[in-house]
Amino acid sequence: MTIKSALLVSLSLFATAAAAQPLITKTSGSGFVMPDYVKTETCEVFSNYVKVDTQYGVYEGRKLSTSETINQQINNHADINKLIALAAEEELAVTGNYICDAPGTAITASYFDANTAEYKDVVLFRSGGCGSDRLERNGPFSNMLKSVVNKHCPTTHDYQPSNTDFPVIIEK
Repeated sequence: MTIKSALLVSLSLFATAAAAQPLITKTSGSGFVMPDYVKTETCEVFSNYVKVDTQYGVYEGRKLSTSETINQQINNHADINKLIALAAEEELAVTGNYICDAPGTAITASYFDANTAEYKDVVLFRSGGCGSDRLERNGPFSNMLKSVVNKHCPTTHDYQPSNTDFPVIIEK
C-alpha cells in the first residue's frame, strides 16, 4: 500500500466517523417515576438530518418507543465546527441544584479539534440535581446551537433558584 492510498483510506474512515457524530444532542428524561410513566426523549442533530427517539414507559420489561428522522440541512456546515468551538469558549454558569429525582435535561455539542484530532464535547445546558450542579452557557454561539435542537425537541426541564441563597459560579 502506498502512502497516498493509505492517506485516502484514512481520510475516508475519518469522513465516515464524522458523519456518524451528532453535532448537538439533547436528552430529557422524566426523573424518578413509576416505570409505566417513564418518558425519555433524545434529539441528535446532524448536518443533514435530525433524529428524535422517544421512549414511553416500561412495564414488565416491555417498552414502547418511537424514532423519527427529520430531513434538515444545516447551511454553512463547514462553519458549524467553528461555531461549536466558539461556544466552548463562552462562560459556563454553575448553580447549585439540590432537587433530587426530578426530570432533567442535558444539551451538548461536539466539534472536531484539528489540533488533537479528537472530538470534544461542550456542555450547553444541564439541569443537574441530586448533587450535580445546574450548568448553562448563555453566549450568542451557545444560544444559536440550543435554538437549533430546541426546534425539534422543545422539552427542557429546568430548575432555577428563586432566591439568592444559591451561589452562582461563572467558569470560563
